[in-house]
Amino acid sequence: MITRGEKAEMIKKIARFLGKVFDKNGNIFICLLIGMAIQGCIFLLLIQTEVGYENPLEIWAVTAALFVGFATLSSAIWALRAVTVARETHKYEIVTKRIDEYGSEEMLFAISDIMEFYRRDKQNFAYRYVELHREYMDGTLQGEDFDDFKKLHHHRRVLGRFYEVLAWTYDEDYINIETINKFWTKDTLKIIPDVILPIEKGLYNDIHKDRRDYPYFFDLMQNLYDEASKVS
Repeated sequence: MITRGEKAEMIKKIARFLGKVFDKNGNIFICLLIGMAIQGCIFLLLIQTEVGYENPLEIWAVTAALFVGFATLSSAIWALRAVTVARETHKYEIVTKRIDEYGSEEMLFAISDIMEFYRRDKQNFAYRYVELHREYMDGTLQGEDFDDFKKLHHHRRVLGRFYEVLAWTYDEDYINIETINKFWTKDTLKIIPDVILPIEKGLYNDIHKDRRDYPYFFDLMQNLYDEASKVS
């Protein structure tokens, strides 16, 4: 049968081991739970055993285990605060990067090029883009037409990727809808359902049906526009 001293020593060893593991791995929430569990076990041990310890080593073991439990919990709380600050800093960096990227010269050229293509034939522009892409890929598009579409294709990828990432950062709660509306108005974001998604879906249906990530990003971009439209 396990004596009171052995129980206390066991708790002390477990507490020290878990403290090292969680300090190394930084698993904050599990650390909090373990810290509280350690304290619970200690108090349960004190309740279940007789009051008063004749052996000084037993008293030291229980005291040490109790101290380690509180130290583990305190460390977890401070680690949680540090992670929270780091996450907010990371959010700020992501938001500023998106804003800077949107204001870049390449992005301005990309928007201008795509919108010009869209305005030429608003009814059939997506179908026309897919046709040109086929000709571009099989080599039947030649000369100046080839160069023009190559530039357009690059700009479409730049613009599409930008809004995919912006929609993902919103979905992951790195950027809120209020910030979105400060820098991208409803009219600005209208390019998503009007231009970007018709082209992207046309390409997906034509050549990318094996890409499972495409519909996921389609939904994210549409959701971004829908949510921003509610606030605008």
